[in-house]
Amino acid sequence: MTKLLHIVSSPRKERSASREVAEAFVQSCRARRPDLAISTLDLWDVDLPEFG
Repeated sequence: MTKLLHIVSSPRKERSASREVAEAFVQSCRARRPDLAISTLDLWDVDLPEFG
């Protein structure tokens, strides 16, 4: 099974142009490959460890 990891990194959420383009790409991939396993990681919704 083919997998796709979609990483969302824009803090602008719905106002982000790059997020809109990436979502269109993901939807296109899903339409072409229904068996594709897609995971989305939104870096603004995850508790990441502090650096330093």
